[in-house]
Amino acid sequence: MEPSGTQETCRRRAPDAAFFGRIAFGAVGAVVLLCALHFGLPQLRILTKMLLPLPVALTYILFGPMVVLAATGGACLLIWGFVSLQEALAFAAGGALLGLILGEHALRGRSAFHTIAIGTLAVSAITLIALQMLAPGSIVPGDEAAFNGLFAGNLDANSPNVLEQLKSSVGEETADKAVHWLMLLLPSLVVIGELLYTIIGFVGFRGLVKRIFGVATYQATSEGEFRLWHAPDKLVFGLIGVGAFLLLATGLPFRIALNCMVVLGCVYVIQGFAVALFFAGRFISSRAFQWIVLLIILLALRLLFFLMAAAVGFLDVFMDFRKVRARNAKEEQQSAE
Repeated sequence: MEPSGTQETCRRRAPDAAFFGRIAFGAVGAVVLLCALHFGLPQLRILTKMLLPLPVALTYILFGPMVVLAATGGACLLIWGFVSLQEALAFAAGGALLGLILGEHALRGRSAFHTIAIGTLAVSAITLIALQMLAPGSIVPGDEAAFNGLFAGNLDANSPNVLEQLKSSVGEETADKAVHWLMLLLPSLVVIGELLYTIIGFVGFRGLVKRIFGVATYQATSEGEFRLWHAPDKLVFGLIGVGAFLLLATGLPFRIALNCMVVLGCVYVIQGFAVALFFAGRFISSRAFQWIVLLIILLALRLLFFLMAAAVGFLDVFMDFRKVRARNAKEEQQSAE
């Protein structure tokens, strides 16, 4: 396989072979160290999961897919043999898979939105499969007893019984209702969590490569472009259809529709947040201060902020607050002429 343009650029930017070797050795060593910490210190698993995709993706763009596929595949087989298949899947979803996607999309110059979408879907699928294997029935068909076992702390034998702690703090009836809704919404909560994880990995890897080599790995996606981002207009028909189906469905179809509604709602929350940033830029010149103001509003309103953002994002489909569609139509007309 011939080196891609990004690989050639990275190697050309390296001052000498020793520098390139140190970067490569550091990337591979970081993967080994993070894997050891991941299984040796379970308390650090959230941190290691966040960091693991970065050296995996860096190794990918330096040496290509075959080296990384062989290394991560071998690591998964070793974890499967010495620990368990669930842990192997967790490792794959926790860094290896996202690192491969980040590296591949960097080599191909994919856009940020395309990379984040593919990474979220792939990592979410592996995570849901691992949860289903760990507690059969917790995801499909959604057996409450299986979910109770998962939620009670069976992911880690040393963890406290979360379910019992919840019952003692809020009461058994309230805890049962909370667990019931958590069971129904678990797939969508996993997708939303992996979306945040993918965004963090994408931003971290893009900054890492730019800092080391001065290379733009993805298609340029500035903060200003995010302020003008909007979901596909046809997605609103899916949201309306899922909402109508939600009123009629029961059982497993109801759970599927409910999770689809939550995921689609998250998309419109992001669109509403983009609208808020767009108008914040009209009144506040400092970008850092804009984010601080929005963070303060988020901490003050909490759930109400997300509901308001979802409502603004949904209304933006019809109202076009930022005049994005009108601007795009005008540009298309000018280019046609």
